[in-house]
Amino acid sequence: MTDLQPGNRVELIYCSSPTTRLRAGDRGTVTLIDDTDTLHVYWDDGSLCNLVPGEDEWKVLPDPLAR
Repeated sequence: MTDLQPGNRVELIYCSSPTTRLRAGDRGTVTLIDDTDTLHVYWDDGSLCNLVPGEDEWKVLPDPLAR
């Protein structure tokens, strides 16, 4: 896994959860990465949905303040 940290921004590519309203292109902020490498994400629409490596797909967005 990449060097993700809480505070990183991600964009959803695919989510395997049958109960989420999230769609490809939705963006959120990583709040926690647990010991199974699951990303806990607070999505911009106000929802909370975890991303599971090997089941879900996402991309890390570049830090707009990084040069």
